[in-house]
Amino acid sequence: MPELLTQRAAAGDIIVYVTNNSRWHRSEYQARLEDMGAPASLEHILTSARGTALALATLPEPPRLSMVFGGAGLQRELEDVGLATVECSYAGSARKPDAVVCGVDFDLSFERLSAAAMAIRDGAYFAATNRDPIFPMADGLKAGAGSMIMAIVTASGREPDMVIGKPEPGLMREAAAVAGVPVEEAVVLGDGLVTDIAAANAVGARSVLVLTGVSTTEQAQALPPDEQPTALAEGLRSPRAVHPYRADDGLAIASEGLTRSDGDADENDVDGLPASRALENDASLVVAPGRAVDRDAPLDLQRHCPQAEWPETEAAAAAEHQRGDDDNEAVGSDLL
Repeated sequence: MPELLTQRAAAGDIIVYVTNNSRWHRSEYQARLEDMGAPASLEHILTSARGTALALATLPEPPRLSMVFGGAGLQRELEDVGLATVECSYAGSARKPDAVVCGVDFDLSFERLSAAAMAIRDGAYFAATNRDPIFPMADGLKAGAGSMIMAIVTASGREPDMVIGKPEPGLMREAAAVAGVPVEEAVVLGDGLVTDIAAANAVGARSVLVLTGVSTTEQAQALPPDEQPTALAEGLRSPRAVHPYRADDGLAIASEGLTRSDGDADENDVDGLPASRALENDASLVVAPGRAVDRDAPLDLQRHCPQAEWPETEAAAAAEHQRGDDDNEAVGSDLL
């Protein structure tokens, strides 16, 4: 993957990295991407925390004081756009914040949950970075931002006023704005029907479901026509893999699990996961070639696909092998 991204950057494409993970600041992702050998600049990294901060800052009346229910990365992103913050506590609630901004909170406590709910019941604007119910870590699936936000919903009696992360359209729109192209001209590549493909459909973009094992051909075909991806692709491991964009297709928003082939930990691991895995949750990238788009042109999924060594997990390889030749024949034809 880093080799492909480097090739695209050298060709003049604008690459924007997108993730639903709200825990870390963009600078921390930049360091990990650079360590992987991928081209990365701070302004082209968009987390759900960053997207939420940008959305709040551009409201007709931005919040005067925001209570942060989440990690230090979320707080930094809010402050980066000029928003004042206060700790999530009874003392913070006493300062009458007019917004509560919620993401995954590894310091979740009775006081933090109660303080957030109290502020929302008192009328504070309720912003959520994303609603992912789980947060993957090395030793299993842990509670994600969505699980914690549902606890706040229950305690406060209110649904969020704003949700930015996939499958909501907000993060995709912010990504397109960063890339400088209309999101309607996008081609979205992703392996999740309920996140990536749903978000693509929400903004009117074409989409390609990458069959990594997260979602299947059968699941895609079982959806109503307006919820299906535009096309299927068998993966990003071989010359038949999907190239993140075809030049005359314009913007591409690609979401692909970046996994290391070995299982060993190193000093760059985050939450017990390899640095590349820590970028998922859900990791995406946006490529903007900056040229006219023909939405009626067929999606040529095999054109100019670079020869690259794609890391794979045993589970993903086994899943692809299980699909067999019948599924391979369906790629690029069933949903085109």
